[in-house]
Amino acid sequence: MYYPKLRPFVLFALFFLTVPSFAAQNCAQLYHNALQAGAKAQMQLNDLLKKCPDLSGEILFSLGSIAQQQKHSAQAQDYYQQSVEKLTPKAAKSAEYALKLADSQQKLGDLARLAGDYAAAEQAYMQALNAREKSIAQAPLSVANSLNDLGLLYDRQGLYEKAESALKRALELKQAHLPAEDYSLSTSLNNLALVYTNAGRYAEAEPLYQQALHIRQKILPADDPRLARSLHNLALLYEHLGNREKAQAIYEQVLELREKTLGKNHPDVANTLHQLGLLAHEQKQLDKAAPFYLRALDIKEKALGAEHPTLAVTLSALAALYRSQGKTQQAEALHQHAVSIQAQKLGIQHPNYATGLTNLAFLYTQAKDFTRAEDLYLRALYAVSVRQTPEERWFVQYSLSEALRRQGALRAAIFFAKQAVNTLQGLRLNVHDLPEHLRQHFLQDKAPVYEQLADTLLSQGRLLEAQQVLSMLREEQYFDFIERDNAADLRRTHADLNPQEVTWEVEQQIWQEKLEQGYADWQQAPQEETKQQAWHNTMQAFYGWLQQLKQTEPEHKTATATLPPEALQKLLNALGEGTVLLQFLSSDQQVRTILTSATQQTTHKLSWSRTELNRQLLAFHALLQDPAQDPRELGHSLYQVLLQPLEPALQAARTQVIMLAPDGPLHYIPLAALHDGKQYVAQRYALVRYTAAAQHTLLDKPQAQWQAVGLGLSQAVGDFNPLPTVERELEGIIQSTATDPSGVLPGKILLNQDFNQDNLQAALNQDYPLLHIASHFIFEPGTEQASYLLLGNGDKLSLAQVRADYRFDHLDLLTLSACDTAVGASGGQEIEGFGALAQHQGAKGVLATLWPVNDDSTGVFMQRFYQGRVQQGLSKAAALQAAQIAFIQAGQTTDKNAVALPYFYQHPYYWAAFILLGNWL
Repeated sequence: MYYPKLRPFVLFALFFLTVPSFAAQNCAQLYHNALQAGAKAQMQLNDLLKKCPDLSGEILFSLGSIAQQQKHSAQAQDYYQQSVEKLTPKAAKSAEYALKLADSQQKLGDLARLAGDYAAAEQAYMQALNAREKSIAQAPLSVANSLNDLGLLYDRQGLYEKAESALKRALELKQAHLPAEDYSLSTSLNNLALVYTNAGRYAEAEPLYQQALHIRQKILPADDPRLARSLHNLALLYEHLGNREKAQAIYEQVLELREKTLGKNHPDVANTLHQLGLLAHEQKQLDKAAPFYLRALDIKEKALGAEHPTLAVTLSALAALYRSQGKTQQAEALHQHAVSIQAQKLGIQHPNYATGLTNLAFLYTQAKDFTRAEDLYLRALYAVSVRQTPEERWFVQYSLSEALRRQGALRAAIFFAKQAVNTLQGLRLNVHDLPEHLRQHFLQDKAPVYEQLADTLLSQGRLLEAQQVLSMLREEQYFDFIERDNAADLRRTHADLNPQEVTWEVEQQIWQEKLEQGYADWQQAPQEETKQQAWHNTMQAFYGWLQQLKQTEPEHKTATATLPPEALQKLLNALGEGTVLLQFLSSDQQVRTILTSATQQTTHKLSWSRTELNRQLLAFHALLQDPAQDPRELGHSLYQVLLQPLEPALQAARTQVIMLAPDGPLHYIPLAALHDGKQYVAQRYALVRYTAAAQHTLLDKPQAQWQAVGLGLSQAVGDFNPLPTVERELEGIIQSTATDPSGVLPGKILLNQDFNQDNLQAALNQDYPLLHIASHFIFEPGTEQASYLLLGNGDKLSLAQVRADYRFDHLDLLTLSACDTAVGASGGQEIEGFGALAQHQGAKGVLATLWPVNDDSTGVFMQRFYQGRVQQGLSKAAALQAAQIAFIQAGQTTDKNAVALPYFYQHPYYWAAFILLGNWL
């Protein structure tokens, strides 16, 4: 049958098929017209697919875009995939088609990312990037766009190093080819800052956010939704830094802007609602938090689907809220659902999965179901060890520590809490360059982690470690008056591990490596059942290691004198009238004192518990090291508890010298700085430390004539500051020549390069009765190998070397004018300080320090000490007391011939750090 009306279309079709150049030109025009057809575009494009096969790749791409706009993701994916298949053959021959192919691959990556299929998204993004790289000279910004999307994908997976690399290159390309105030440039700045925020590099993130916001505020209208993205991310940074008030104000502004411009059901609106819910929850506003979470969940589920990984984040947050409200069953169900989604969509190495596990584990911890809790904590610990995610890592470490603490496994709890604090110390380095108010917010927000660790250490009598942890929270001004040792700057320190903890850390690393290998085997195993069993076995072994840690709680051991009471009284009688021994003995809850004189022994139980005493000693220790604080009030309280009950016995013995045998935290406190309400204890008694190492040399008389060798370091060495006053200190003590008017006693000085191991050994072999060393000393509670004296030539003389190679048998006195030389770890239980070790190696007496002391005052103090010993003929104990009294009375002397001391030397910081160990005659 013939239809005249169709004749023109038939002729057109025949012409289209027989004249390719005209047909192609007409197809291009029809394609362009279809794209402008609005609601009818999809219909016209479908019609063109049959008429214009050469344009099928481009047409399919456009159909995919329309389907994506209509939220038909599956249909869009199908169109994009067909587009890739059509464009691939042409892309191999044409750079133009290679770029078109990259556009389709990029869209496939976007859909996979939105669906939470990050592996497929990465593959598609990499294909797009590779295609665009071939035309980078013609289209550098297309390469930047691929790098941008790839970087954001890595960021979502917690792969921050990869994300940074991609986004930095994208930013460089845009900076080279775009104006300084281009919107696309602001996007790259914003994205790179987001990665820095997630990686805990806050100081690097903040200026980038501000730059991005400045560009957008300059080129966009005030109600543009793209402004909201910059503001939202800036608020997220402030939230991480603990400035919740500022973050909340910005989030509320962002929510209003997004609802107005994007609509109330947009996923970006859900993200802001989620953050507002978190802030309300953190501020204990539980009723306010719930509506934010529920509305965010509703939006995400409708827009993204019920199994999307970002939905799981809000599910986990809502579960935590229910847990806080006591809705345990609802909380557990939501937590488990969230963890299931995260494991399936993100994998077991993702930081969000680790956070979800930790939240569920905390629920079990509260229910005292520690078996399930610990299993989850360890899985989370593995996840955060794989990625550079410090925010998630400290949270997991601290949460596990708290679970162990609740079970009474305090040593293991301290170990993981130290890890959490050290992770936070790394984050603190990243906020160091931020404005002070932001640093303060960060410290205030994280302070409970430090404080809980300090409390647990205190409960175990580990005062020095507790003091170190709390000192990390102090402001940098703490170091302004300490000139001796810049390496002690707590801004760069970490919580030291004792030998047992060092071993545990090595074992933990081994288990992490085993788990990593187990994960790799899991990925490669052909059978799912085999993979799961191998992983389960390794995880169970890791759990067994944790159980071993929990079984290491030792019984508390008290420090007692090694001599029996009769032998002690005989020794005290030989030392002369007025000498007593005061011992402190700690049990789990109480502290007792034993005062022994030549004729009697008195015992007393302190009115404070061991825990309360430790807490007060910690506070006193901090006051003594801060010249701006007055320690006398607390010193008086401690005197009333520690010494006042013993005063009748002390008076009856006509006490002049108290030999102290401290226990636990009392090792680190100079009782000379206690105050009786009128004067310091140092003004009433000479105090020395009794040590078992020196008990057999306590009666040895000192040599009649002292000669000395002074060894010191005054120059800068490595990371250590110079000690310019050391040379003056040694010259004020030692007369290098007979006509030298400045020194107190004859001898020689070995300074800087002359202070080396050979000369030190030679000085010891020449039988000098006095050795005075002025240098840096670094004490690390890990091992004797880690603690060392810095020699003048830069060598580090470790405690292990001292123990192995050095003897001090001929020394009446070894003076260590350096930092913390009297200190040992954890109440002296792990390794000894330099002072105690020197006594084991033969030194009869040792003068050492309890904390880093001021250079100028140290030289003056030492000169006063030696003047009392050599020129006035005082015992070492009496000479030390005389020097302390001179400092206490600084600014009050009426002796016109005496050198006036600055009045501020009255503070115990300048004189109480010096303690005498062993032989004090």
